[in-house]
Amino acid sequence: MDDVEKYLHTRSQEDPEFANAYKQAKLNQQLGFAVWQLRTDMNLSVKEFAAKIGQTEPDVLAMEDGRKELTVKALAQIAEKTHRKITVQFS
Repeated sequence: MDDVEKYLHTRSQEDPEFANAYKQAKLNQQLGFAVWQLRTDMNLSVKEFAAKIGQTEPDVLAMEDGRKELTVKALAQIAEKTHRKITVQFS
C-alpha cells in the first residue's frame, strides 16, 4: 500500500463522511470510464455522442471524467439511445 492508499484508508476509517464521498467518487470514475468506453467503441466524437444521447458536450465530458453522478435512470437512457443493454456485475 503506497502513501496515498494509506492516507485514504486511514481517513476513511476516521471520517465516515469522507469514506462515503470517496466511495461515490470511485463509482463516478468507474461509470464515467464505462461511458467513455461506449463512446469510443462506437467511434463517435464527444459531439456526435452527445447528440445521439440528447446531452450537451460538457455533460458528456463531465460524465466521462466522473464529475457528473450517473443514476441508473441516466444509464438506462444512454443504453436505450445507443441500442445497448446495461449489465451489472458484483464482485
